[in-house]
Amino acid sequence: SWMRSNVKHAVRGDHDHITVNRAEFVLPPEERELALATRDHTLRQLRPVDLAYLAALPSTARAELGGAKFFLVHAKPSDPFTNGIDIATASESPLRAEMQGIGADVIFVGHTHVPAIRRVGNTHFVNPGSLGQPCHGLPSATYAVWDDGHLQIHHIDYDPQPTIRKLGLIGVDPDIQARLAEILEKGM
Repeated sequence: SWMRSNVKHAVRGDHDHITVNRAEFVLPPEERELALATRDHTLRQLRPVDLAYLAALPSTARAELGGAKFFLVHAKPSDPFTNGIDIATASESPLRAEMQGIGADVIFVGHTHVPAIRRVGNTHFVNPGSLGQPCHGLPSATYAVWDDGHLQIHHIDYDPQPTIRKLGLIGVDPDIQARLAEILEKGM
């Protein structure tokens, strides 16, 4: 797959974890229905080798680049798969608690899909946002870039219509298709 060929450091996200373990989502009913439908579609698409790759991804990872130390996790260091932290709005105290024992210059988190960069002491927290389920009030995809010590969030505006047209091919309920299309068009 593209990821196995091109990505050096990756962590398992909550949907990956739920998919490979065939577990249940702990979500509000309207989100749970979407998550289960997309999980079931994903299970129909992935080969055993793909599921094994996802299962083997660590819940956290460490990396060094240009002398900087990075820590990667899907949600937050103390809870890798659920209960993410909005680094843009959280008070400093919970962020400092998440930094304990990490020893990184940059901590990458996700889960909330809200792109942000925030400095706490000498540590930067970064949430790159989302490529497919943005939660920042715009439908644009976002990602983060580290370039020679500088961090930046990038936004990509794209036409969601080709993806929306493909939703009819994945074999989910029309109501779920409509809700997924709305997420692609407007964000969450």
